[in-house]
Amino acid sequence: ARPFATGEQLTLQLHFEKSGVRDVVFTTGSRNALDLLLSRWPGVQRTLACLPGEYGPNLAVMAAHGFRWRLLPVDDTGRLVLDETATALATDPPSLVHLTPVGSHRGLVQPLAQMADICRGLGVPLVVDAAQALGQIDCAVGAEAVYSSSRKWLAGPRGVGALALRPALAELSAAGPE
Repeated sequence: ARPFATGEQLTLQLHFEKSGVRDVVFTTGSRNALDLLLSRWPGVQRTLACLPGEYGPNLAVMAAHGFRWRLLPVDDTGRLVLDETATALATDPPSLVHLTPVGSHRGLVQPLAQMADICRGLGVPLVVDAAQALGQIDCAVGAEAVYSSSRKWLAGPRGVGALALRPALAELSAAGPE
């Protein structure tokens, strides 16, 4: 058992354990969690699929780790078109799908559980940026990785974030060269 420095950390740990994760790494925030995850992502293929309007600093972290991205299909409101998404992912699977289920700029809630089902069915890892969503919608949908900050909708302190990994990716959280 790990000691918890804050109640926010305990809340994050309990939420992620409900999702069946094997490991939770506490970070300094969402960007740090994404950086840690992508810096250790396995394989040489570096493609990901994400929403149009993805958070700029996330795109910068993705690019810094050699990822190219392609956009997921959305309707006129910016909501994922699930059948088109499933077809696109099946036709040309990326290394991962990165989904921000609630964006800070629009407040639109994406169909996270359905997207998790699609990704799982196709064997494409789903990474969820839950910075705006954690505590607002159910993020325990079986994604391979979920990361968040405590400071946004959980009203926790700055400098506390988490990266939760399911067993298939748990080795990515092992200590190693930074």
